Amino acid sequence: MEITLAVRPSAAMSALHERQKAGVYVRGSDGHLRCDDQLAKLLDPLNHEQTVEVLLSVTGTQGNPYEHLNAGQQSMSLRNKARGMLRNGQITLTQVKQAVKRVRG
Repeated sequence: MEITLAVRPSAAMSALHERQKAGVYVRGSDGHLRCDDQLAKLLDPLNHEQTVEVLLSVTGTQGNPYEHLNAGQQSMSLRNKARGMLRNGQITLTQVKQAVKRVRG
């Protein structure tokens, strides 16, 4: 007797695909999906380590609370933290731009 299992995409993956089709997510310069907000556009040319450096500086975070994570997870966590701080008026996009310029030289 042969058993065949049908594999359907998860709801989360389907939702991600729909959001990509709607233009909410785009491919970054590294080929990975990213959101298309102003913060993501500013940080797009940076690698994970540079992004972490910029966001630790801009957010005023003492040390790196995400050091136990890999560089991609650190970058993602700090970007999410920065988005919250932008929404609350604690940091500005101008500060992020200046920090990006400093890191890129």
